[in-house]
Amino acid sequence: KDIMPNGSSTPPEPLTPDSAPIPVNAPREGLPPLLNTTHDIAKAAESLSAGVGILALDTERASGFTYSQRAQLIQLRRRGAGTYLIDPTAFSHPQEDLAPLASAINPLTWLLHAADQDLPCLRELGLTPQYLTDTLLARRLLGYKRCNLGHLTEEILGLHLAKNHSAENWSRRPLPDSWLNYAALDVEYLVELWDELYKEALDRGRSEWIDQECEFERCKPSPAPKKDPWRSISHIHTLKTRRDMEIARQLWISRDALAAEKDIAPGRLLPDRLIITLAKAKPTTAADLQTLKGTGRLRYRNRWLHTVKNGLHTPANRLPPLLLHSDQPIPHQSQWKRLNPDAAHKLSQCRTVTERIAEELGIEPQDLIAGEALRTLSWTLTEENSPESITASLVASQARPWQIAHVAGALAEKLAVPVE
Repeated sequence: KDIMPNGSSTPPEPLTPDSAPIPVNAPREGLPPLLNTTHDIAKAAESLSAGVGILALDTERASGFTYSQRAQLIQLRRRGAGTYLIDPTAFSHPQEDLAPLASAINPLTWLLHAADQDLPCLRELGLTPQYLTDTLLARRLLGYKRCNLGHLTEEILGLHLAKNHSAENWSRRPLPDSWLNYAALDVEYLVELWDELYKEALDRGRSEWIDQECEFERCKPSPAPKKDPWRSISHIHTLKTRRDMEIARQLWISRDALAAEKDIAPGRLLPDRLIITLAKAKPTTAADLQTLKGTGRLRYRNRWLHTVKNGLHTPANRLPPLLLHSDQPIPHQSQWKRLNPDAAHKLSQCRTVTERIAEELGIEPQDLIAGEALRTLSWTLTEENSPESITASLVASQARPWQIAHVAGALAEKLAVPVE
């Protein structure tokens, strides 16, 4: 059995107001080595296969530093096997080189904290779970207010993890031991934390909720590419002319191409605020650029000036519209009162119902039912407000059975009341 810092084979009792968390500064078996050869991977796969129970995983990415969201480090822990740290960037052909690991762990039940953040970069490496559990999903459905892994570990296990490297550039090599120590602690007590959370879920009759949410997360497809992704530039709504929009569009495209080429986060090359500034000011010379606030340390100045000039020469009939006409069947909610007052009223009623039920359950309304599902229901529902029609709409919106069981009947009852 795993030995806890208090000398017991089980987690300590939850903290009382007068108790202090036990500090944990290093993994129980010491800092594991960083694995970066195919021989290392084969040995790790063999050991993890021989382990017992669910597999705790985590990844570190370099969000905010690199263009790609690939995994820069993978942490794994399983009872009877210990902890493994793997550097996926060390392999020329990651999917092929990590295939023995995939064969060993893909059939297992995985345990992550915030699986939606880690699964995409793991799938890129050929690592995909057959079964999934998630301490963050469990936390939300049990009504815990703080989602941070450190807070949960402290609140439930009475352990304070040494975690002070969350915002590092994990693409750096070599990785310092202090960073690796931090990363190893992310999976050190994840299984014990899950055991306690799931025990509480069983006691409170919420285990099925968690099972359904985890399975939904495991099977959720990747989001579709955004139409005109450049329109996500911060404060783009402040641009008042189509020419401004064209310059912003070209700057975004040029920045994205350079960021992908150099694997640098786009905002580190040209922040959104400077895209807006350049689109409004339209500088065409170095002297023009120097007069603009925030451009003192701007790199690739000639590239941005050239891009602005291109935007100024785009023919008028090719300029983008100020507003993107949505091809979605449901317009933005801000237009509902004008376009469909009945739908706006239904949505208000639906929110009243779901907010009340969520409060009774002690969870957040968005965890009870997605806002998109309520908007679709309110916009498309005809005069028939029966539980069956409401259930059909929620099923089409991919609401889970536990959610439908809690809200369908109450929504039908509320929507059946005539509008005064």
